[in-house]
Amino acid sequence: MHTHTHTHTTTTNNNPEAEKVAEVTQIEYNRKIMEKEKRKRMSEIDDEASLASTKAQADAEFYKTEKETDANRVRESVLLCNHKLNYQLV
Repeated sequence: MHTHTHTHTTTTNNNPEAEKVAEVTQIEYNRKIMEKEKRKRMSEIDDEASLASTKAQADAEFYKTEKETDANRVRESVLLCNHKLNYQLV
């Protein structure tokens, strides 16, 4: 078994071109992995930004509706008070 390992080492040492090809292949593979991870992270960031925008729009709509509801309650109270006042004057 030791002879086989030695033979492999000798073969690799005798073929620097094969070593270069293996290194280039590994570098290209790592580059592709990094590129995929970068695209995945960019997609996650885009998704987070879209979600934040949607949430902000929903929050703004809720706030607007809440304020309109409060304003309507005030108007109703004023109208009710005016109605009572007018009724008492009659």
